Amino acid sequence: MDQYVASLEAISTALGGASPDGLSLLTLPGCDLASAGVARRHVRGTAHVWNLLEEVAEALEAVVGELAANALEHTKSRSITVTLALARQSTIIAVTDEGVDGIAAGCCPGQDSEHCRGLLIVAAVAEHWGQCHTRHGLTVWAKVGGTRLPAHATAESDRGGVGQAAVPVTS
Repeated sequence: MDQYVASLEAISTALGGASPDGLSLLTLPGCDLASAGVARRHVRGTAHVWNLLEEVAEALEAVVGELAANALEHTKSRSITVTLALARQSTIIAVTDEGVDGIAAGCCPGQDSEHCRGLLIVAAVAEHWGQCHTRHGLTVWAKVGGTRLPAHATAESDRGGVGQAAVPVTS
């Protein structure tokens, strides 16, 4: 529950205090590297239900993969929480860990380094990103710009038998 609080605080900050149009929370085991793949699939599914543009879904999937991998590899957290918040012109993705023996985000990799490149990917894909340290852990978040498909595109796909409504999802 503490990770939810930390994650929602970071989301609120990223949204400038505005309420999101949709919210999705997922808690995963922190001791299992497979959690990064589960996080990516969850984000992909949520983006589909929210009717986000394909390039937005791909960006969110890339970001959550990097943030989840960092939390899983660099902390001893028992769990991580993945949060998505849908806003008018953007989607915020956040990963919160317990901050146990972790390293702070933001290291700069050397030219031959195999580590710390994930945050360079996040910075390249996201409009903004940041981190929040709380007594509940570390939350790293990213804001990905983009919009949903137009309503008429959803209606056209529904005529073909495939399509989902853009509704908020909570996991």
